[in-house]
Parts: sequence; structure tokens; C-alpha cells
Amino acid sequence: MTTKLVRYSDLDAGLLAALTAIRDADARFDSPFFDLEFAHQLSLVRDDTRIAVLYDGQELAGYWALHVRPGKWARPVGAVFSDWHGPVVRADLLDRDPAGWLAEAGLKGMTVNGLQLSGDRLNCDGGVAAVGQAVLGAGGAAAFLANQRDLFPKYAKNIRRAGRLIDKEFGGMSFVADDRSEAALDWLLERKSAQYNATGLHDVLAPDWVQGLMRNLFACREGRFAGRLSTLRFGEQLVAAELDLISDTIVHGWITVFDNDYARYSPGHLLIRDIICDMERTGHVMADMGAGDAAYKKYYETYTLPAKVGTVRSGRGIRPLAAGWRLAENALPEKLSGTLASIRRRTDQIAGTDLGTGRRVSGFVKALNRPRPDK
Repeated sequence: MTTKLVRYSDLDAGLLAALTAIRDADARFDSPFFDLEFAHQLSLVRDDTRIAVLYDGQELAGYWALHVRPGKWARPVGAVFSDWHGPVVRADLLDRDPAGWLAEAGLKGMTVNGLQLSGDRLNCDGGVAAVGQAVLGAGGAAAFLANQRDLFPKYAKNIRRAGRLIDKEFGGMSFVADDRSEAALDWLLERKSAQYNATGLHDVLAPDWVQGLMRNLFACREGRFAGRLSTLRFGEQLVAAELDLISDTIVHGWITVFDNDYARYSPGHLLIRDIICDMERTGHVMADMGAGDAAYKKYYETYTLPAKVGTVRSGRGIRPLAAGWRLAENALPEKLSGTLASIRRRTDQIAGTDLGTGRRVSGFVKALNRPRPDK
């Protein structure tokens, strides 16, 4: 196993084509997060973006896009926004321990928040997150909605009632699968940031590189990869929007927000439903809803896939504080363990998005003064 760390700009046309062919040969890597164009877009806004070109002996094995941080520590390309990541390799190498590729690159390890694995040969100190998938079968959108009605009759009834109210009060609703309005993108980004700040969560959209990335992805149409903004309006009023990443087969739900003033009409649910049903038109076969156990997902999930979270250590160095923290999370009673996990997740968000020392200090200060539910 050999790993060479290079910049995206160092990939010549021949090597880029060979690496892309390895990804194209395996549907397990159909997620847009594995597309080298995603790494390319990150390289335009973050100078620490690297492509680990992987070799098995003298033969090209694949690639792994990541950010190399100070201290020889890696983070997923796109950091906290990268819902899926990991090495993209030939089918005969899927069972290799990915920590070995990191070690060969001279890296101490990597923070992961959605590591995709086919085998289980991994020394990871975290856990497993369930990632929801919604699949349109042979019956298309009609069959999907009928199945929803059978499984969740009360929920389906509420959605139909909301539709009638919207028709009566707003004259109907309109869904745009690929909204090219920059004003709609501004609406989404501004409201999402306001939502983070109002709830005391870290505003991961605030850094300049993130703003640049979101706007670049909105405009990106490259091969199998694209960013796509979907919107929902009641009458003329924009009430919900979602910025997704898409490949030729997968729609990955990414940055979503809706106007709370219209919450009684379930605009978020209506938007997700329309995005899934629209796959019949576009030919996409799966909507990926990301990791987490948000209550709304149960109404749309066909199944879930496991993703690794935590840290992967290569054996080239140790991080005693991080290792001890994870050990305490796993060993302490649930209440204390939950508090430690919450602090760690907040720290990971700050470290993954705020690259300068000043911004990180500011992020930690805000975290200490975050609003409390009882205030």
C-alpha cells in the first residue's frame, strides 16, 4: 500500500480519468460526495484540500479526498458538510484497512463523521450512525405515496389536509426542482444561519470558505456532479428550500430550511415529498437523507445504511486527550456521557469549519454563552 498526497491541480487528465473510472465502476461510490468534482470545488476555497492517490504496489488502487490539517491530522473533504467519505478503491481492495492508507500518507489519523466501509477492518473509537435512504421502486411516485398512506395513515391524512388549506388560503403551492434564483439561495443561507444562531447551535455556514463553497456548488454542473436548489412556494411566497448535491443516480438532501411562520402547513415535509417524487422524472433512484434520527425521516425511509463516526488512528501518533475523552464517553453514566458527546460534537464543528485561531476562539466563546432552553 502506497499513498501520495497531491493537490487537485496536480492531477493530469490521464490520472483524473483513471481515478474517475475506478469510482464509476462501483455503485457503492455513486454518492456525489465521492465525486472528484466535489473535491475540486473544495480546492477552490480551501488550500488544505488534498487528494490521496492510492496504490497497491505499482498499480493504481483509488483515491481519498481530504483536508490535511496542522499536526498531520486529516478531516473529510468538506469537513462537517461531508455526509459520506472514505477511500474510493477497486472492488478487490474494499476489505483493506483504510487506516493503512492514512499511515502511508504520513498522517496520524482522521476525524470521520460519515465514513463508508464495505468491510469491518477499522480501528475507530466512535460509533455507527444510521443514514436514511428513500428509494422509488418500479411503481414510481404513485406507489411510493400509496405505501406512505398504508404505513402512516394519520400522517398522510394530515399532509392531505395541509394541501387543502394551502389551496384555500394561498391559491395553491408550486414546487421547483431546480430553482436557478440566486435570491432563493440567499434566502436559504440567511435563514439557516439565523436558525443556528437562534437555537444556540454553531453557525457552520458563517465562514467565508463555506459561503463561497455553497455558491459555487449552486452553479456547478460537471459530468455526473451538480448542486441543485429545490424550492416550495405557497402562492408567491417562498416557504421552504433545500440545497442538494446530486449524481446521476442519487439526490442527497443537504442544507434545508423552511419558514417557521408556515409550520402548521408542514412545508418541510411537503418539500421532501416533492423532491422524492420528482426522481421519477429525473431518473434518480435514491434520495439520501443523511445521518441522524430526526423524526420526519421515518415517513420516507426505505432502509438505512451504517456510517462510521469518530476518529481513525493510523498508528503514527497518539492524541491522548481525544482518546481519553472518547473513553470517558463510553464509560460514564448516560447523563455525563451525553454531555461529553455534546461538547465533542460542538468542538468538532468549530474545528472543522473555523480555520483561523481567532474564529475558533470566538466559536468556543459563543458555545459557552449559547442560549439555554430554560432562559
